[in-house]
Parts: sequence; structure tokens; C-alpha cells
Amino acid sequence: MKSNTSLQSLISFFSASVNFLWNRCFENRRRIAIPESPGLVVPVLLFAGLMACTTPEVEPVQIGENDLGGVVAGADGPEAGVWVIAETTDLPTRFAKIVVTDDHGRYLIPDLPDANYQVW
Repeated sequence: MKSNTSLQSLISFFSASVNFLWNRCFENRRRIAIPESPGLVVPVLLFAGLMACTTPEVEPVQIGENDLGGVVAGADGPEAGVWVIAETTDLPTRFAKIVVTDDHGRYLIPDLPDANYQVW
């Protein structure tokens, strides 16, 4: 069911984009040089639609020896803007570091002292 909803919203988005671009081209025909033939317009619209459908590859988080990192994901995929907290009481004083996930749900907590951490 989820993929059907995603497909419907993708089709709706593509249809609205094509509609907007097509109308915009014909409204501005006298102001900008657009060929009378739709021969160029159709490939450009198809290319724009394909570009909208592709997602850029996301580089994995580079985790060093004293770092903690990963991806926060929920039922709908990666979660952006989530606070990730690493905390320990193994040191002379309680120690915690807080970071926020990026747009792809990735987080990196760098330069942690050697200890056992609870992460939430």
C-alpha cells in the first residue's frame, strides 16, 4: 500500500510539473525564444521529470576510532533533525555529547573519551 501511495504522489508531482512548465512556455513564447514545434519541449520535460525522480547517493558516515556514528531511521526511512545523545558515567564526572541527525538521518559523535556509552 505504501508504494502505491508513493507512486501516486510521484505521478501527481510529475503531472503538475509538466503542466506548469508547459503552460509557462506557452505564456512566455513571445518573450523568450521557444521553438514552435514541441520537438524540443517534450525531451526537456522528460529529462526534468527523470531528474526529479532520482535521488542523489548519500556518502556513508566516516567513523573514526574514538567516534560513534550511524543512521536514525523510522518506519518511513531516515529521520532528519533527531537528537542523538551519548552519555557515560564511567569517567570521573558524568559525560554527555549531543548531536542532531542531518537530512539523511546520519549522525556522528566525534572524539569521545574511552568509556562505555548509552546512546539514545
